[in-house]
Amino acid sequence: METQATRGLTIKDAGDYLGGNTSRTTVYRLIGEGELVSYHVGVRHYVTKESLDGFINKMIHAENE
Repeated sequence: METQATRGLTIKDAGDYLGGNTSRTTVYRLIGEGELVSYHVGVRHYVTKESLDGFINKMIHAENE
């Protein structure tokens, strides 16, 4: 069974996962545009690792066309 730590990343960690210099603002924009899936636990905001991987794969595929 996966734990929250392996399935959900904080906004800051999601930015690091996408490429280190990806800002919190960009991560929130991608959430707002529906590119990333997020959820709240209490006051904490998390982005699913699956949506991050899907977004990265989409960007790789778009560049290779």
